[in-house]
Amino acid sequence: MTFPHLFLPSKDLQEEEVIIKGERAFYLLEVLRLKKGEKVYLMDGEGAYFLAELIKAKKGRASFKILEKQWRERKPPFLEVGIPILKGNRTETAIRALSQMGVVSFQPFLSERTIVKMDERKKKQKQRRWQKQAMEEAELSQMPFYPFVREIGRFPDILEKFGDIPLIIAYEGATFREEKLLYPLPQRVAIITGPEGGFSDKEIEKAREKGAYLVSLGENILSAEFAPIVLASLILFSYRFDTPLRVS
Repeated sequence: MTFPHLFLPSKDLQEEEVIIKGERAFYLLEVLRLKKGEKVYLMDGEGAYFLAELIKAKKGRASFKILEKQWRERKPPFLEVGIPILKGNRTETAIRALSQMGVVSFQPFLSERTIVKMDERKKKQKQRRWQKQAMEEAELSQMPFYPFVREIGRFPDILEKFGDIPLIIAYEGATFREEKLLYPLPQRVAIITGPEGGFSDKEIEKAREKGAYLVSLGENILSAEFAPIVLASLILFSYRFDTPLRVS
């Protein structure tokens, strides 16, 4: 039987009885219609998850008794994603899908051809919204690890942040005249895909200088919100089935 999964701060999971209030309690009692005696998994976001039984419920407040504690070790690859700021809800679409796939963290970024304009207040609002959505999708996929959405940066800055791990960039102009096979795939990998207008030549040259690998996602041009999902799937497949990744 599958039980609902819910993230809570680790400090709230220290006692045998856990009290949940506010929005989280509303979700359990009013949206999921949880009844007394039914069970959930409460997760701390770091691999620990607790089987808990609802023992008391009233409007805006739910009390659970911890029945057992389990632990899951996070398995590689540990995937970090540089996610472009896209028009409308497109960035949200990518973050939701990637969160279900087990991405460790997201680094949203603005680049030379980013269409969307936003001030600092808007950036913080977006970050909070995306963090909430990433958490919800991880809960739905029953993954006990918290995906982090970091502050919005600029493309040159995230190249520096990813400087200590292998970086793979999807680029429609990638060629394989000097074919390379990335094998074995490292346990920790960062990937980046571009905005609606793609990357400029200057940005690609800068990425090459930083040692980034370029990869093609095929002859078809993908929508900007789907490209990171396809690239992440490619990385997960290559790692889990021990196959080399063709890069330039």
